This record gives sequence, C-alpha cells and structure tokens, in this order.
Amino acid sequence: MKRFLRIISFLPFILALLVAIKLYGKQLFASTPQIPVAELAAVTPVVEGLQVDSAVSTHRIQVALLLDVSNSMDGLIDQAKRKLWQVVNELGEARKGLAAPQLEISLIIYGGDYLDPKVGYVKVLSPMTADLDYISENLFSVRTNGGSEFCGKAIEKALALPWSAESQDLKMIFIAGNEPFNQGPLAYMQVCQQAALKDIFVNTIFCGNFQQGINTYWKHGAELTQGAYLNIDQNVREVVIETPYDSRLNQLNQELNKTYHYYGAKGKANFDRMQSQDQKAASNGSGYSRTLTKSKKSLYSNSSWDLVDAYKKDKQVVQNLKEDDEVFKNGEYRNKAELEKAVQALTVKRDSIQVVIGEVGKQRQQYIQDNQTTPDKNTLGNAMLKTIQEQAQKKAYRFEKK
Repeated sequence: MKRFLRIISFLPFILALLVAIKLYGKQLFASTPQIPVAELAAVTPVVEGLQVDSAVSTHRIQVALLLDVSNSMDGLIDQAKRKLWQVVNELGEARKGLAAPQLEISLIIYGGDYLDPKVGYVKVLSPMTADLDYISENLFSVRTNGGSEFCGKAIEKALALPWSAESQDLKMIFIAGNEPFNQGPLAYMQVCQQAALKDIFVNTIFCGNFQQGINTYWKHGAELTQGAYLNIDQNVREVVIETPYDSRLNQLNQELNKTYHYYGAKGKANFDRMQSQDQKAASNGSGYSRTLTKSKKSLYSNSSWDLVDAYKKDKQVVQNLKEDDEVFKNGEYRNKAELEKAVQALTVKRDSIQVVIGEVGKQRQQYIQDNQTTPDKNTLGNAMLKTIQEQAQKKAYRFEKK
C-alpha cells in the first residue's frame, strides 16, 4: 500500500513533465545543439529535482548587501547588477536536508553625498525580503555621487534589520567599498563585535589592492566575525558569451510570463514590474540567469499578486477572492469555478515550462564552461559566490547542482 501511495505522489510531476515534452519538446529539440532525448525522457531525475526544489524549509538564508555609492563606485554597482541573479541562483542550490531554505535579501547603500548626513550617509533601499523583483528594482535605481564612506554606520544600519534568531540559519553581511574601513563617527570594531554576537558573518570586499585593504582595516573587520576578506577590481567588465541556447531561453521566459495571472489592487503593477526587471536584466547580459531564477519555485514566488503561486500555497485563494476583485472586472470569467479551472491549467503549464528552462539552462551553462577561455576573476560576483559556499557549509548546508 505504501508503495502504491508513493507512486501516486509522483503523478503531478510526471504530468508536468509529459506536458513539457508535448508543448515544448519539438522546439526544444530543434535548437542547436540538441538536448539529448534521453535527458528529458528520464523521468525520475527530473521528478526528484522538482520535489526537492518545491520543498521549502523553515530555515533561512539572509544576506545584506552594503554597497559604496561614492563617485568611484560605478563599476561596483554595475557588477552588482550583472551578478545579482547568478548569486541568487547559487543561494538557491543550498539545501538543509532535502529542503531549500527561504532566501531573504536586503540592499543598503552608503557613502553618497545625496544621502542623509544625520544617519551617516546610509540608506536602506530594501529591507529583508523574499521579493527579488523589489531588490532588482532598487538596485537598478542606484546612482553614485560623493562622498563620505562610513563603514561602521553602514553595518550598524544592517544590524537593525530583522535577523533570524535561529542558530542554524545562515546570516551574512557583504560590505564593499574602497575607503579606509575605520572612517566615520562609529568604530567598526564595535559593530563587528555586535554582529558576531548575533552570529552574523561580516564579509568585507575591498575595491583595490589586496594589501591596501589589509592596511586600511578591511581584513580586520571581517576577522572579528570570522567572515571573509576579499579584494576585487570594481572596473573589470564581465565577458558575456553568446550561446546557441540564448534565443530559446528568451522564448521560454516569454511563455513563462504568460502563465502569470495577477489579482488584487496592485496585481497589474507588480506584473509590469516583473517584465520591467526582465528587460533590465536582459540589457546587461544577466537575463538568462534571471530566467533560471524564475524557474525555481523555492526562489521565485509571487503569491501576493499572482494567482498561480497563491493557489500553490492555498487552494482556497480563488474562493476567498472578493466579487469586486480586479480579476473579475473584464468579464473573462463568469464565476469563481471558471477562474479556478483556468488557474489549475496555468499551474500545469508553468510547471512544464520551468522543467524545460532548467534543462536548457544546464545545457547553456555547460556550453559556457566549455568555451570560456578567460574565466572572470576578481569580481564582486565571484567573491560572493566563493564566500557563500564556504560559510553555508559551516552551517551544515550543502549545495545541490541540478
């Protein structure tokens, strides 16, 4: 009996896979080079991937990114924009047991003359949030100008965020800049010691010469919390490699967007924001990484405005909608039963598209690895990726490459 129930539990995922092959297999296999038929036909690995990806634990990974926005930091901000989705995808590979932890990110800027001097030229652009489009929107709004870079005040602002009290959760601050770490009215030693008491790693990223960063206390700040000290060249430009899979991923992202069914007063605005962030990511070569993020249920969820994601969390969401909700105003649905049926169909379609995106994404990454003759080095993204893996493993997280 248990074996029968176990087989039955696989049926939704098998159905999604079969629909994926039926709807998209012909176009997918027509791309060059082709994805082997056996790779999509092997049901069990895909199902297992979906099961793990869809299981979200109560554990959290929290990351606060503190960026210097003074005049010399245009390259740093550009690297942050380019690498956001790659870093998010890396965090999405973390597992505690079989489940993916919840990911929350905060964005803080410091050192701009246009920021309030009364609070040390620091501003929280995004609090701790799982809303990745909100993070992206704020990151693309950043401008450089000035200023006075007070690392101690920036870390103090980060410590005021709602950090988890759970010892097994991974909590990291990444602060990047190029002025001495000890500038400003608040001693960095004081706030770094407070971070250590909260079990928060403070990782310092000096934009310049490695030894200069040591001489200006960036390494010491990290050591106080057992964090990592790294240095980068903020002006390095990432080499974007074109692949035979790019146009296919663009098409899949467009098809994926068609499965979103917004609701509520702010639903349309949030849907437009999602598409806007698609365009901004595409403009700097990070659109493919963003598309991969959108294929991962554990990372990218918009249940506050999308009925498909909301329905996955609460099967009563359609029945609980008010009769005057925006979703009913265009007369497309005569009643809630019709709407629920449409949401169910979109759910299956989205699951199938996400499966295909994952497969094409793996093929694209393999192509890049095979053809990248000069790997990117000494950049913000690479510094963060290395540190994330090392510190996650200290908290008993493992990384599952699918």
